[in-house]
Amino acid sequence: TPGVIAILFGDLKSLRRLSRSLLAFSNLLLRILFKPPQPKVPCQWQTSTLTLIVSAIKVTLCIWEEICVSLELISPSLKGLFEFCVALVEPPVSEQDWDHHRMLILHHILDERLFEVRNSYRHASAVGMYQLHSAMHRDALVHSGPFVYDGVHSVTFVKHDQGPNWRASQCHREGWFLFLDYHLDFIDWDHLNLATATFGQLSFWLERDQIKGRVLIRAKLKDNDFVPPKIVFA
Repeated sequence: TPGVIAILFGDLKSLRRLSRSLLAFSNLLLRILFKPPQPKVPCQWQTSTLTLIVSAIKVTLCIWEEICVSLELISPSLKGLFEFCVALVEPPVSEQDWDHHRMLILHHILDERLFEVRNSYRHASAVGMYQLHSAMHRDALVHSGPFVYDGVHSVTFVKHDQGPNWRASQCHREGWFLFLDYHLDFIDWDHLNLATATFGQLSFWLERDQIKGRVLIRAKLKDNDFVPPKIVFA
């Protein structure tokens, strides 16, 4: 993983420099092996075997170079996302006082909670957003629970993607369902919505179907196991 690589080699750039050095050494060794003196038969076998080994090392280093480039491009963006958290204040304060409370919370984090904060930012729907030193510090602050920072207001920290406008939804899957031998008197949105409510949420209904008694719908659901094999209208 990138974390293990960083511990062993310092950073990804150092790792890439090491792989390039080994690749250059393997190229030099190949040039030497391709111009050997006239050997005997056993020596020819040893030389060809060593050539294959060095070639395999060269291919491995080329692949490793591509892996290093990919890790260097991906890891900084992933690392940066997990350092941010959003501050939610109770009781709510007016939007014109958000800057003042954001600074109060910042000083409380630094002086009382003893977390290192890289920066604080304004937020569109909360008092503020904070970037901590690492993802581990962010998670520790999020799981620390609410605390009072000015004697009146309390603040709770949530992850950067779970702000005030975030809503948890149990129905995270969506699929198509076909009702067969459906009663013609109940083919309307209200009855279909009631039938779908037994396992999910109705999102679309194909109204025009040439085959009578067949209904095609699209619905959001929590799990496939919640879909009943049949539905009975009473």
